[in-house]
Amino acid sequence: MRTNTAINGGATMRSAALASSSGLGLLLACLAAAPAHAQDVEASVASAAGVGQPADAQSVQAQEAEQVVGDDIIVTGSRIARGGFTAPTPTTVVGAQDLERATVTNPADLLNRLPAFRASTKPSVTTVSQTVGANYLDLRGLGVTRTLTLVNGQRYAPSSITGQVDLNLIPTIMVERIDVVTGGASAAYGSDAVAGVVNLIYKRDVKGLQGVVSAGESAYGDNKELNVGLLWGTRFADDRGSFMIGGQYVDNDGGKPLGSRDWGRLDWNIIPNPAATAANGLPTRLLASGVRNSNQAFGGLIRAPAALAGTQFLEGGVPAPFVFGSVVGPTFMVGGSGMNTQRLVLLQVPIERYALTARSTFDIGSDTKIAAEYSFGHSTLTSVSGQAQDNALIIQRDNAFLPASTRAAMVAANANTITVGRRSLDLFPDNSLSGAPISGETTLHRGLVSIEGRLGGSWKYDAYYQHGESRNVQRIGLRIRDNWSRAIDAVVNPANGQIVCRATLSADAAVRNAAAGCVPFNIFGPYSRSLAAADYVSDNGVNTLKYKQDAAAFTVQGEPFSIWGGPVSVAFGAEYRRESAQSTVDAISLVKGYDLLNFQPISGVSTVKEVFVETIAPIASDTSWAKSLEFNGAVRYTDYSLSGGVTSWKAGLTYVPFEGVRFRATRSRDIRAPNLNELFSPLQGTLQTVLDPATNQSVPTQINTGGNATLKPEFADTLTLGVVISPTFLPGFQLSVDYFDIHIKGAITTLAPADIIGRCVGGATDLCSRVIRDSTGRLVSIDQLFENLNGLRNRGVDFELAYRRPLSQISTSLPGTLGLRAIGTYTAEASQDDGLVKIDLAGDTGGRRPGGFPRWSGTGILSYDSNRLSVSAEARFVSSGKLDALGTPQNININRVASRTYVNLSASYKIIESDGKGRSLELFGSVNNLFNVDPPVAVSPNAFPTNAILFDTIGQTFTAGLRFKL
Repeated sequence: MRTNTAINGGATMRSAALASSSGLGLLLACLAAAPAHAQDVEASVASAAGVGQPADAQSVQAQEAEQVVGDDIIVTGSRIARGGFTAPTPTTVVGAQDLERATVTNPADLLNRLPAFRASTKPSVTTVSQTVGANYLDLRGLGVTRTLTLVNGQRYAPSSITGQVDLNLIPTIMVERIDVVTGGASAAYGSDAVAGVVNLIYKRDVKGLQGVVSAGESAYGDNKELNVGLLWGTRFADDRGSFMIGGQYVDNDGGKPLGSRDWGRLDWNIIPNPAATAANGLPTRLLASGVRNSNQAFGGLIRAPAALAGTQFLEGGVPAPFVFGSVVGPTFMVGGSGMNTQRLVLLQVPIERYALTARSTFDIGSDTKIAAEYSFGHSTLTSVSGQAQDNALIIQRDNAFLPASTRAAMVAANANTITVGRRSLDLFPDNSLSGAPISGETTLHRGLVSIEGRLGGSWKYDAYYQHGESRNVQRIGLRIRDNWSRAIDAVVNPANGQIVCRATLSADAAVRNAAAGCVPFNIFGPYSRSLAAADYVSDNGVNTLKYKQDAAAFTVQGEPFSIWGGPVSVAFGAEYRRESAQSTVDAISLVKGYDLLNFQPISGVSTVKEVFVETIAPIASDTSWAKSLEFNGAVRYTDYSLSGGVTSWKAGLTYVPFEGVRFRATRSRDIRAPNLNELFSPLQGTLQTVLDPATNQSVPTQINTGGNATLKPEFADTLTLGVVISPTFLPGFQLSVDYFDIHIKGAITTLAPADIIGRCVGGATDLCSRVIRDSTGRLVSIDQLFENLNGLRNRGVDFELAYRRPLSQISTSLPGTLGLRAIGTYTAEASQDDGLVKIDLAGDTGGRRPGGFPRWSGTGILSYDSNRLSVSAEARFVSSGKLDALGTPQNININRVASRTYVNLSASYKIIESDGKGRSLELFGSVNNLFNVDPPVAVSPNAFPTNAILFDTIGQTFTAGLRFKL
């Protein structure tokens, strides 16, 4: 990994590494930090509740951030290829050797270790959506839709309706380097580059066969992964043509359930405090361990009438007392005989994927080259989702499955019905499942043709056309609402003594006809039902999405004239994109026949037309006051078919007063238009547990998410200011500090369900129409729509430091090179402002809102390299923070998340060095999370006990393999 800061001469780019003066201290602190453990806060919980306490060698090497086209250099931060230019926008570069050193099978897994990224969408962050198992990039934690991912500087076909590029579908072995532009780049590259651009550059001029085979596994016997990558290339037609083809196969069996980890069995959650009142000042919420459900059991729990309440049903339908713990509320309690279903959540989704890319180029003469490329990717996954839960099933006294002792108790209590709470693991005809089965399948096809050449003099052109199609099929097991209500109402048929559904005996012919085929379902005891009953009450919701993108671009660049500092470079061109999405769903979803998550069809088309111009003007060169001073400016006009025209721009300066010091500054206006999902997705619901501030109770609530056709493009004003120091008296040392300020206006986002209901209760009446309650006032659902909020703001400072020292400079007898690199980010502000309330999430690492924004985060690398041996140690640090940015002593007892440091080791040894024919053989291995550090307690809104975006949930992991070239 590295950062470009300068180009020296006409064809080489100077290395640049970014870090603060505290970079070395950060690294040493990371390496010295000891593993931390979950907080022991039972006493605090008890006190707050008012009850008694319960019994690299090359990794840091500066590598050129350049893409060669003839003798020119293309810097991702700009579309202009020109020697002697350094982009004013900070650009970090990750090389192929960095990917190899990290032993990752997906570039995103390495990028997500850098403090500028958030791993908000990856296989270990599971959700019930079309992003399950995908690996998208998220710069600054601003969301994957604000990071533009390119391949070879060109748009790449998306694999989802959100328009994102899934790195699972790109062969890692093809990647030569990755340029990361951490600043607005919409004027140069178009919509979506609000947080920045990630540009994957493929290898060129490959000759012969090279490959990698590796296998990995965690210390817990899960997350087993097999990786095979092959790349072959050749030249033909007297070296005028080239061809290469590369592919990758990865099979990861996923993580075990949360309950397989010690920290996962502590059952942390945030629960309402039943002892809190306005008068006693106790906190309204409690962070506590040992949390169970007080209103449900796997086999059913009687909640009413009072005479029978507290009876649960064990295997075989056997009635037994339900032991209530302490701090008992209507939904949760601490301790007792209840269950915590989070233990069943998989720590990583199992996924199998393969990808292939073939590329050929040909020099047709007259300084003109043509190229063609085809890419194919496929991924499949299987997993389980949450279980259906019922708080108030009404069961009649004549239910045929009711245990005799329970019926007798009902008679004694003069009760005709009982109210039962049940968490149903047994809805599906597969007793091995611990929840609803999920499967997903994504297939991508992409074709590209391009041409580049010279027009005479300094002028040249390039153009490309791309067509991509993806198909995403998602299946999830769901409960059929009407079938369920009929099946659990089982009675004895007086005509023959058989157990049947009551509806089949109805005097109403329409009711009987609707109940045809009904199979009675025994709710008393887990898995007491028949497989036929499970098959009757459940089915697979199926959503099949087809997404197409056509993209074309034409660029001309040259040097029309010169000014004081040298020739002025200009690039101008036009781009066009058309994107369409269309989905089909299963018949039951179409009529909204499931309890939850009824997929609905979507159809939408958008087109984008753009023109742009960019210039670089050398204002001064080799003067008494400046070694160089350059201006970089760009303007782009974009016409969206659905939301009209907008203009983006940027203006930047780079100033080198003398050798070894470079100042850079950029101001830009960046844009992002709503994608098809944000515009057209219909309302569909998932179940979440939401704290209702009107009652101070946590309630299972349907969250309905959907699009908004009235959305407008969002605008971002971005400022970056930085300095790069490369002192001539200390060769190999580089230091960079960059301030960033991204202010998004009219940001397209959604309010969190907790924020919607909290503000409604607090007086924001315009939001109350989205909060649905039943006739008793119980919370039923919340509509969570996309909207243009007033603003998001992300401010902070990036630091990077790098130093390399050949040991021969110390003693001629010492081989190899030592390297040090440290990268850090300080977040000063991460605010959300909807015009009513401004929330600053800086320092929030608890996951109560997506991602988390630690005040300090950093990655440090120490490395040693010789001809055959390479060894490196990497430390990743996340500072302590708040569990909830809005937390106060009045609303939560503990509002702190502990810091974490993760240490990774890797080594490689070349058994066969390059033998003059390009052949080599190398063994490698790595250990991630060397000290097996548990994640801190950072409970998410869905009661997962930690923030899986920031912290490692898998634990110590080992990888070994070999690389070869033939």
